[in-house]
Amino acid sequence: MDRTGSHRPTWLAAATVAAGGLLAAVVVGAVLRQVRFHTARDPLARWDREVFDRVRVSIDPPLTGVMRVISWLGSFWVMLAAGLPAVRVSWRRRKWSEALGWLVTIVGAGLLNQLYKAVYRRPRPPVPDPLVRAGGWSYPSGHAMVSAAVYGITAYLWARLAGGGRLKTSVVWLLAGALVGLVGLSRVYLGVHYPSDVLAGWLAGLAWLAGAVGLTRRLRRLRQSRASQPALQRQVLTPARGRRGASR
Repeated sequence: MDRTGSHRPTWLAAATVAAGGLLAAVVVGAVLRQVRFHTARDPLARWDREVFDRVRVSIDPPLTGVMRVISWLGSFWVMLAAGLPAVRVSWRRRKWSEALGWLVTIVGAGLLNQLYKAVYRRPRPPVPDPLVRAGGWSYPSGHAMVSAAVYGITAYLWARLAGGGRLKTSVVWLLAGALVGLVGLSRVYLGVHYPSDVLAGWLAGLAWLAGAVGLTRRLRRLRQSRASQPALQRQVLTPARGRRGASR
């Protein structure tokens, strides 16, 4: 038996995650090249300021309450609580690869976001009266990045666990996408992020999500191939035993 071939899916899984993280770094770095050293004449800086001001003009007390709730849905502990039921069901059904993929997604996205913030160190918008308090650096938005990755992988797990047709799968993904979009919008409305912070967070989160889904699929195929090997060995051995018995 070729043992190198049996380890190939593991290497492919590691390569998939590495490619996802690399793509996230490339996307964020390319966008931030214009953001970190921007000037008043920079088109991206002007776009950032114009969109930010337009969103902030629409501030209304009832809407502010709604946006605070939506922003809260993008916090770490809420996403953890939202994803754990899917992980628990996956674990009970012995879908180890799905549970591991979700864990890699939430831990990796959070750590990667903190790494980007530490490297680029972009200050938050200079708003004298932000509607919520937020510490740390601004770029990229942690709420946007982590919610895109975590709600994305959670939608992926629920779509697989539901086992429905295209309609159920489409509804699950649509709800997750709408929630991620609203979370990002709420961060701009509340005055704690520029639009480019949110955009970069979405892109980096989706890149990491792609890597995590790739990892999940590779691990599932690896587990299925290992489970099928004993059955194949029995099929090979049975005819051989039959021929030895007939020769006697």
